[in-house]
Amino acid sequence: MNDFVPEGRSREQPCALCAAEARSILECDAQVMLIRRGSGLVLMPRRHVARWRELSITEQTSLVTRIGPAQTLLERDEAFSQVAVVEVGGHVHLRITPPIGLPSLLPDAPHDRPLISGGADSLYAHLCPLIDQATAVDLSVSFLMASGVNLVLPHLRDLLDRGGRLRLLTGDYLDVTEPSALRMLADLDGESRLYVFQAEQIPFHPKAWMFRFSEGGGALILGSSNLSRSALTDGIEWNLRHVESVDPEPLLAARRAFDALLERPEVTEVTPAWIDAYESRRQVQRPP
Repeated sequence: MNDFVPEGRSREQPCALCAAEARSILECDAQVMLIRRGSGLVLMPRRHVARWRELSITEQTSLVTRIGPAQTLLERDEAFSQVAVVEVGGHVHLRITPPIGLPSLLPDAPHDRPLISGGADSLYAHLCPLIDQATAVDLSVSFLMASGVNLVLPHLRDLLDRGGRLRLLTGDYLDVTEPSALRMLADLDGESRLYVFQAEQIPFHPKAWMFRFSEGGGALILGSSNLSRSALTDGIEWNLRHVESVDPEPLLAARRAFDALLERPEVTEVTPAWIDAYESRRQVQRPP
């Protein structure tokens, strides 16, 4: 983002926030930018104003609605991150700091190595920029947790708002998938389809993300992570990333396998009625 100069700011006086390296940017759209700043985050509008009251209602609303998802990146258990309105340097922003005395859960910036090893090298840091530039996302995971859906939901909403397509296939194996996670995804607007592999007879374990980009290329992430907070952030998970430009066959094979899965008799499209029926019969296994 070093070439971005907001309205009202000259190149002779660059803003330290707007001049943040691309690796520091977690989210960016027409209204709002979210960047990492030390162990915390900065949530800011895409133009320079000196005071909060100078922002339009649309800009204020965009900032406020991003506070919750941004806090989710930093919070752990019952410890809550702090939010402060900062008006300095002619650029008002929201500073979000991690809970005192606890390490930040903020994902590290993505790298270029094929293996994403989890923990400090979180899958979430790699997924966000891929979803944000994709025109279509196909996702298959064996189970969904509300904690994981909450993390990626803003990015999926943005994908659909841009006219993109989402197809998501999950399973009901061992009743691990949470009904609340299904409802959040079922409520998405746009070209979104949600399917479930009813795993009464056959265990269902695939975990794969497939991305299609506007210029015709694509990417594949295949590994061990389901859609849960721990799998996307601080859990030790191994996932391999493959870019189509290197070799198109792995991504093409994954797309063919995904399409074949959707044709299986065990797969059905998720409806509100299906979620209600699943919730009523669901038996969550408690650890000994």
